[in-house]
Amino acid sequence: MRRKIRLAVIFDQKLRSGGGYQQAINASILISKLNSEYAEVSFYSLLKNNIKILNEKKIQVEYLNMNVFEKIITYIKTTPRFEFINQIINLIFPINFFERILMRKKIDLVYFISPSRLAADLKNINYIFTIWDLCHRDNPEFPEVNEKNEFQYREKIYKAIIPRACALIVDSKAGKSNVIKRYLIDDKRVHIITFDPAIKIKDFSGMTSNRIFEDIKYNLNEPYIFYPAQYWPHKNHVYILEGIKEMEFKFSKKINAIFTGADKGNLSYLKEYSRKIGLSERIYFLDFLSDQEIIALYKSSLALVMPSYFGPTNLPPIEAFCLGVPVLYPDMDGMRDQVQGAALLIDLSEPFSMARQLEKLLEDSSLRNNLIESGKKIYNEMNNYSKELILERILKEFYFRRICWK
Repeated sequence: MRRKIRLAVIFDQKLRSGGGYQQAINASILISKLNSEYAEVSFYSLLKNNIKILNEKKIQVEYLNMNVFEKIITYIKTTPRFEFINQIINLIFPINFFERILMRKKIDLVYFISPSRLAADLKNINYIFTIWDLCHRDNPEFPEVNEKNEFQYREKIYKAIIPRACALIVDSKAGKSNVIKRYLIDDKRVHIITFDPAIKIKDFSGMTSNRIFEDIKYNLNEPYIFYPAQYWPHKNHVYILEGIKEMEFKFSKKINAIFTGADKGNLSYLKEYSRKIGLSERIYFLDFLSDQEIIALYKSSLALVMPSYFGPTNLPPIEAFCLGVPVLYPDMDGMRDQVQGAALLIDLSEPFSMARQLEKLLEDSSLRNNLIESGKKIYNEMNNYSKELILERILKEFYFRRICWK
């Protein structure tokens, strides 16, 4: 048998990218456990901070050391708005710096475990590319995908990267259908590997959450709902604020909300909005928290409420299912499929639907128990297949194609 192919796994997610970082960690652990008959696996990162974190997971990572000039040129060459400059640069540097490093290491195949722009820098080496969502196409109204030519950037970069990938990794059947529909890709090249919670959440073994919760020192007199999400407009925190007001107005019940995440430009608006409708004392806008703090907030909450417009799948419902927390989730195509009847569905055009579902949850303890049991069942079913086998099949197919040339 010919030598194994050399597979380079690229980890270039930043810690404060939130759920994306956790998925990159999970993908790294998954591929590190793969005892492949067809590939030798090596991990690389352009971010030094990631090396220490992955080393703690017993994953050896090599730092791809590019100087400032090389990083600038690579950035320009992988950014569509510099298309005119690229034509000049390509005449001077016909081989890209990132690709040249990998060629020196005799890499046969690159696995981008997150939607990395660096894939656009590969002209000779084959790659596997990860797609988390196509929300710029599904929801182009939001500022995060239509300002500063973001929509045009994403379209150009995806149109350049997706058709050339020898395999695409998505997180759901809905995600697969969307990629095939939007970019006319052969369905055999699109493979589903579902999301996983953060390692500490997945390994949670029933530690006493009350003690942790007290350590965080939140003195709440009413039940609270929890929403861990970056402060983007599409995360729709406003819907929760309006739903809480409806809860008070229609059912005479007060509840609190705890938000946690990094500010993506919308936090000041949300704070002002909560102040204007008289909720500033009942809404907690927290920054980025540790996994342990996240677990404590989940476990003591009334429910996870996630009114995001972006999907079709998201990480928090999976985390809530794993930890035994009820979920309120949008009644939208794709999102309904993720929760499969184990969540209370909400209408994003009607905040009262959130209030009505929370009222049911407060009044009916059996409903809460049924939701928790249904969520755990779905979580277990999600993990009842071999993700390693999917990756091994991709590598096997590439291996037998790769032996066709020198």
